[in-house]
Amino acid sequence: MRITSHPTNIFGNKMIRYIFLFLLGICFNGLAQDSLVRSKEITYLSDFERTHFTSYLKTKGKKELISLFLSTSPDITSEKDEKIRKEIIALGNSLTFSGIQKKKPNRKISLTYDYIHQTSLRNYNLECRFEQIFTNGIYNCVTASALYSIIFDDLGIPYEIKEKPTHVYLLAYPNVENIMVETTTPLFGYVNWPDEYKSKFVSVLKDQKIIGADEAASKNSEELFNKYYFASENIDLPRLAGLHYINDAIFLKDKGDIKTAFQQLEKSYLLYPSKRSEFLLMNFGAEIISSTKMKPKEKAVLIAKLSRYKAQGITTDNIKSEFYQLGQEVLFKENDKALYKECYQLIREGITDKEIADEIDFVYNYELGRAYFNQNNFRMAKPFYEKALKAQPKNLDVNGLFIIVLTRSFKNLDNAALIDSVNYYHDKLPSLRDFNSFNTFYTGAYLFQSRNMFSRDDAVKGNKYLEVFESEWKLHDDLNITDNEIAMTYMEATRYHLDQNQKSKAIEMLNRGLSITPNSVALQDMKKYVVR
Repeated sequence: MRITSHPTNIFGNKMIRYIFLFLLGICFNGLAQDSLVRSKEITYLSDFERTHFTSYLKTKGKKELISLFLSTSPDITSEKDEKIRKEIIALGNSLTFSGIQKKKPNRKISLTYDYIHQTSLRNYNLECRFEQIFTNGIYNCVTASALYSIIFDDLGIPYEIKEKPTHVYLLAYPNVENIMVETTTPLFGYVNWPDEYKSKFVSVLKDQKIIGADEAASKNSEELFNKYYFASENIDLPRLAGLHYINDAIFLKDKGDIKTAFQQLEKSYLLYPSKRSEFLLMNFGAEIISSTKMKPKEKAVLIAKLSRYKAQGITTDNIKSEFYQLGQEVLFKENDKALYKECYQLIREGITDKEIADEIDFVYNYELGRAYFNQNNFRMAKPFYEKALKAQPKNLDVNGLFIIVLTRSFKNLDNAALIDSVNYYHDKLPSLRDFNSFNTFYTGAYLFQSRNMFSRDDAVKGNKYLEVFESEWKLHDDLNITDNEIAMTYMEATRYHLDQNQKSKAIEMLNRGLSITPNSVALQDMKKYVVR
């Protein structure tokens, strides 16, 4: 009779504190089944489960429902499935042959109830699976209700499945006879939720305006908790199978197998999407990723899944932090860039939130750039830093590191390529202009290239580049360019004009140089030589 359970029994005292902290920030929005759990990501316990679960998701066929209930058992086989199906058919046939179809509804249900209990349901146990009804007669209210539902379908008896706090039962001939079919007493095995849990749960729903002021004033916390935590509508047999998967997840968690528990919860959610499933998925997933040793790609998949639970309390910073830690392990400790890329791709494939996706992209590019930077591979670092900078153009660290990478990666570029490159970054990444180091590099590149052009007797480009240098020099009063570098360029320009017998232009060049660096002894001496 365990549909949900007291958090003390499930998680222990430490987890209770985590649950309560979570409830303070949880947001209950509408269900988003396709974004929270994806069928292609499901891990199955057996080939049998894979076959029948995927078949049900495609067809929604009733013939798969018995197999769904059996699939929680990892050792179930097609042979066992067939044997149990025959037993269920035999139960229905025995009831039909006994003549109950001629009985009135009350009598028909009474005889069916007694017969099933006498032949199949022998021992109640809170923790059990559907298969155990047929192996040792052990049942709980979920598995017994499933068996009665299947038998009622075979006999053509109309019914509804009712879900109440901590209990499930059937109502036969609803809206006519309304015959209650209790597989166990509602009080048997009853587990109560603490008042603090209920109050905080209700408080969150009030904050989110899910519970209005009028309703909050007319009902107490117990009533509101029961209304919003448990199903307010009748559930069908597939949703009952979902509850069976939830129960199995909780049993597995109790035994310390939280990874398999999480996998069972995902299947439960596909069958019965609900707030409780969202809560447990987020909760179990967060515990796994924080306390369980995982392989990198396995962890990447879980990070992607948890990124979908923003409405349930997972933050962008949570996901960003987990990916960062994964990078420290894979990229910097093991220097495995290929594996890091695989992990990144797995995470990005699973993310639906743009804000989180943008942060993951930034971390990936920044960290890969940093890894190459640490290896002095500036050519490889540059494209990753460039992407990181485009994502966060005001990030001081990225700007600073990118400028270092630029200056070092451009070291061996020829004249034309250098100018083209500095112009490209000057125009496409305007944030770089806020940094004196980039402005120095940009302006210095034109100064250097002007000198090169004059040394090659290309006065047109030499003058063009020199004019850009002078323009930038006027804009910035803190450029780290030495007087010697400036003097060398203007001296080279002067030499060119002297070689061309252009004395006036040579003197003009010297004067332009001295206007920028008036204390240059080299330029002063050369001017004395030229004008004498």
